[in-house]
Amino acid sequence: MAEHSNHGHDRIVNPFPGLRPYGKEECQYYYSYGYRTDDVLSRLRANKFLTLVGEPGSGKASLVNCAIIPTLMEGFAGKGGNEWNYITLRPGTNPLKNLAQALAHSKVFLKGGKIEPNFADQLEEALRENVQGLLQVFEKYRLEEEHNLLIVIDDFEDIFAYQELYVNPEDTLLFINLILKFIRRSNFPVYIVISLSSDFLSESSQYPGLPEMINDSQYMLPKMDGTLLRKVLAHAFTSSGIRADQELINTIVHDFSTFQANNYQLQYVLKSMVDLWLGEAQNADKVLGVKYYDKAGGLDKAIERTAESIYSKLTKKQKRICTYLFRCVTLSGENSRTRAVVVEDVSQIAKCNVEEVVEVINYFGYEQLELIEVIESYDIEERLDSLDELLNNPFSLVNRYSKITLRNIELVECWSRLKRWVEEENKSADIYLRLVNSALLHRQGKKGFFMNPELEAALDWYRRENPGEAWAARYEPNFTDAVEYLFASEQNHQHQLRQERLRQEQKVKRDKQFRWVLIIASIISLALAGWAYNERMHEKKLGVRLNYVQDLDSLRVIYIDALQDMDSAHIDQLRFKVRSLSQNRVSSMDEILQYAESMIERDSLCKKSLKAQIVRVEAALMFWSQNWNNMDEVNEDSAVAVHRTFFTNFCETLRFHCGDQWVNLTSINYKCDALQK
Repeated sequence: MAEHSNHGHDRIVNPFPGLRPYGKEECQYYYSYGYRTDDVLSRLRANKFLTLVGEPGSGKASLVNCAIIPTLMEGFAGKGGNEWNYITLRPGTNPLKNLAQALAHSKVFLKGGKIEPNFADQLEEALRENVQGLLQVFEKYRLEEEHNLLIVIDDFEDIFAYQELYVNPEDTLLFINLILKFIRRSNFPVYIVISLSSDFLSESSQYPGLPEMINDSQYMLPKMDGTLLRKVLAHAFTSSGIRADQELINTIVHDFSTFQANNYQLQYVLKSMVDLWLGEAQNADKVLGVKYYDKAGGLDKAIERTAESIYSKLTKKQKRICTYLFRCVTLSGENSRTRAVVVEDVSQIAKCNVEEVVEVINYFGYEQLELIEVIESYDIEERLDSLDELLNNPFSLVNRYSKITLRNIELVECWSRLKRWVEEENKSADIYLRLVNSALLHRQGKKGFFMNPELEAALDWYRRENPGEAWAARYEPNFTDAVEYLFASEQNHQHQLRQERLRQEQKVKRDKQFRWVLIIASIISLALAGWAYNERMHEKKLGVRLNYVQDLDSLRVIYIDALQDMDSAHIDQLRFKVRSLSQNRVSSMDEILQYAESMIERDSLCKKSLKAQIVRVEAALMFWSQNWNNMDEVNEDSAVAVHRTFFTNFCETLRFHCGDQWVNLTSINYKCDALQK
């Protein structure tokens, strides 16, 4: 814990341990809940077995370290008397070996003797013989007389959570049966306390006898509330000599109740704000205020603030190792939980050496944030040269065989970067497992190759993550087959693309040929259409020309008919005049002759005009006859314009020349009017 000396005053110690539990040397800062200790010990004495159940971070280990063990050591009466020895262990990934090592190195069987190098192996061999192995060990190696032994099995949920690292999967059932048989049949002054996270309480139902044993001896730690939190804060500040502002206490209680923060967030912000205060306080009289709570980041940001501060100081390579490290110790999805991983495996996944991984672990381990905790940190063969040190702290040394994990899965929600890493790991695992399953189905002939967009996503994942066999082995061992299937799918996709490009090129070529054919056909069609149009226009012009010539010929006929009509009209008029004069006895032949001469004289001008027009029309008809085939459009239009004058006001011209004779030309009147229309 952090200490601070203030100008000759007693040293002020941070009373809050942070994410780790209280140690035995920190009992004075722990709020012991006296009523809890009495209740717990009475149940332990009655059953010789006790299960401490509570939510993550509720203080199960702290209760053992700072309440149960100190009370026992002060002379609590047990079956073997008032003297007590105790051993603590964690099942980890090899519960039988860890139990054997804890018994071997606790010196409870030594009676002043010396530990044999292979004593732990002998105990483990005895434990593995049968379900009564633990009984047989205590029968063979007696405890000191008038001494009781407390066996504390912390984090009992390890046997449920980390089975993927078990060398012998049947060790879980054997370990549970060893404990159950020992509790039921033992007459030795041996008491067993296990701590179990409430998140894994339902897992016990898989093992016959364990749920009943837990129910008979269960002690449920109450959930932290506002009232209890005030007592904890008051005791911690008072015992450490810290003067805390009441506003600070009210703010912490309010935030904890309002934001529904988890216990780890509470524990860390308390430690962090006191560390900041100790680093800045100038004298012992200075009051711990709200500004240090805010500066620490509050309940929701304290862990993230420190984690980001540590991460920012890492080198580029260390940041990459850090990413792999935290992705290895978490498992997201429906069964979100922490995972145990061997340090050497992390180095293989991160593709670096073990020392570099250990260095990053230390940043987030004991010295700093304590997000990472060590489950097992040694192999028995490596311990012999430093046995005394390891006996005092058997899990203190981290090496390539050490097994580490995230302290609790709830910490993922406390650091946004870690949460993102976990999500990325989950996505990577999903892609890889789909790849493995597809490769298996492909070998069985039940599935084809990956196709887009699935193939593209898998290739992007492979290039981005660059996974290796060490990483893949955590999920499925068939990494090589999966990668070969992925690359085969890519080759198949490339082949299909080439085929598709070839088809497209052929289609483009065909389309180009078709367009040329279409263009040529269009040109021919346009040419034919133009020719047909020209032919139609030519025919139309010929028709117009023919009609025009026919009109000229009709006009000539009209003129000829007019001459004939005038002669007929002249004879009829002369006859009428002769008859009229003959009836008039006064008239003479001279008058008749005189009238005839005058009529002839009048008509000669009209006939002369008609004959002139007939000559002109016949000349026009001769012109068209001679130039019918070789007349161009300009000459034709010019000729038509000249000859059109034949039809313009020709009736008025005849009327002018013929005078009174015109009224007698009735047929010409009619034809003339019709032609002009």
